[in-house]
Amino acid sequence: MNFKSILFGTRVLEILELKKFPFTYDEILELSKELNLLPKYSELIEHAGKVRKGEKIEEQFIFTGITYLNQEVLAKIKHQISETGDRVILEGKKIDW
Repeated sequence: MNFKSILFGTRVLEILELKKFPFTYDEILELSKELNLLPKYSELIEHAGKVRKGEKIEEQFIFTGITYLNQEVLAKIKHQISETGDRVILEGKKIDW
């Protein structure tokens, strides 16, 4: 299980549900608090952020991660596509390069 997948899956939910596009891992983690997720998934996302920064992977999160991606993220994507197609509109955000 690649824990970056958890973070990128969370970003998909943030785009889908919050209509916000986080650019950094820290932004993904911060915005995830606005999602209406089960506590076990919130803990998973927090752990994924810690793993990205070098902490050891706790095994109990491996299968939770697979379940989260399949039953939460993928299920919501499929629902969105069935409701409105594949179009998701985001508010613009100015990027200073």
